[in-house]
Amino acid sequence: MEESDEKTNIPSVDSERKEPRREPTMAKHKGKKKMRFGKKKGPKEECTVSSEEQVAISDWIASEGLNKFGDAQRTMYTGGSPLFDERTGTKRNRFNYLVEKFPEKPWNEDRK
Repeated sequence: MEESDEKTNIPSVDSERKEPRREPTMAKHKGKKKMRFGKKKGPKEECTVSSEEQVAISDWIASEGLNKFGDAQRTMYTGGSPLFDERTGTKRNRFNYLVEKFPEKPWNEDRK
């Protein structure tokens, strides 16, 4: 017998008739590789920036309120990142990118 909720008049289901919840199974997918969309793997560029300068860059970005690529916080990028070159399939190192983007190295001004 169905009961109704007095406030909403929506019928509720008896707990006796409720079917047990079936858990999803992955048995038929064993041994198959999962496809990963949006993750393009390619060669990465070696970092040529010293660890001390990396710390200085990170501190400068945080103090200026910039995103991790040195741009305004809500900047959108084609392909999701300015580090990935779709033509060659290579990914640049973030610190090398920032040193090239800011040749005047404004993070060193704070250290003086």
